[in-house]
Amino acid sequence: MHVVVSPHLDDAVLSAGTWLAAYPGALVVTVFAGMPHDGGKLTDWDRRAGFASAAEAVAARRAEDRAALAVLQAEPLWLDHVDDQYAEPHPLEMLVASLRAVLRRHAPAQVLAPLGLFHRDHVLTQRACVHAMQAEGVTALTAYEDAIYRAIPGCLQQALLRLARDGVQATPALDQPGGGHPDRKARALQAYASQCQAFSRDQWDDALRPERHWQLTWPHAAPWSDGHA
Repeated sequence: MHVVVSPHLDDAVLSAGTWLAAYPGALVVTVFAGMPHDGGKLTDWDRRAGFASAAEAVAARRAEDRAALAVLQAEPLWLDHVDDQYAEPHPLEMLVASLRAVLRRHAPAQVLAPLGLFHRDHVLTQRACVHAMQAEGVTALTAYEDAIYRAIPGCLQQALLRLARDGVQATPALDQPGGGHPDRKARALQAYASQCQAFSRDQWDDALRPERHWQLTWPHAAPWSDGHA
């Protein structure tokens, strides 16, 4: 089985949809897919996406995610951690424990994780993936460039500097994803109607540009200890 780790309920398809189309049966693990305690809360992002409450947003976005992944013949697994916009932080250790449980349950042949660009949830997901893989005795991971955020000037360079400070070496993958079924990715993206409404046209177009992967490697000893993004 192949596993793609996604910070939110769209990132795997936005950033690795072409790759997913080439591996039918993959499992997409979304880390921040939980329902906040205050389901009636309305954030600016959810309002822009056309929702009236957090509860409505999470339920609708899960439905969108399931529909998008069905196009790519992938299966969703939604973890209960809460999106940063709802201000219910989950410590890094909790994310690591959740991901280790997934790794042990499914024993994936390959794991694809975010490079960790810009958004706090993306950075935490990347760090949690490295910690979880490391705890399972793995010293390498393939990372996808986070679509939309990779288009922000200087964002990729900042992430590479952070990774270096964390003791993680990032090298462009020799075999970049190509071919595949980009038309299927485009159809899958249409399922995320709420997010298309919230993002600008230029931001959304970045998801249709070629996907890029990086190889992350690290020493077996923990490269950091503070757990802060």
